[in-house]
Amino acid sequence: MFLDNCSTVLVLAVLLAVSLIIGVLGLLANYIAAVVNVLMFVGYRPFFYTAVSDFCAKVFGFDTFGTVYGSIICISGIINFGQSLLDQATHNNFNMNPTPINIMLVMATVFIGLLTVGYTQHQAKLYRSRKLNQSHS
Repeated sequence: MFLDNCSTVLVLAVLLAVSLIIGVLGLLANYIAAVVNVLMFVGYRPFFYTAVSDFCAKVFGFDTFGTVYGSIICISGIINFGQSLLDQATHNNFNMNPTPINIMLVMATVFIGLLTVGYTQHQAKLYRSRKLNQSHS
């Protein structure tokens, strides 16, 4: 219902906000924060995958949906191989302290997330402008 009734920009902004909350909660050494973190992640994960597939269908259409969605999942899987490097840095460089890596990941999420939301918002504005100009022609 959320995906059908809200703009893509709003959906991406909500995904970013929830992702950042999950990331920040992961930085806290608190039992309640950890429980809330897990509960939020359990709800976030299916929403994220559904939103990505919805975005692919809306932007690229159903003719190329499988190729685009499959490519996104494939690239994500390849990037996940880097997790072993992060684990290695946690073990070797940070004395089993995951906080520095988690802070870097939260900062990367802020940067990439804001770029994505900003770019999508800009493109939506251009699309509305073109559509408005076409209707006036």
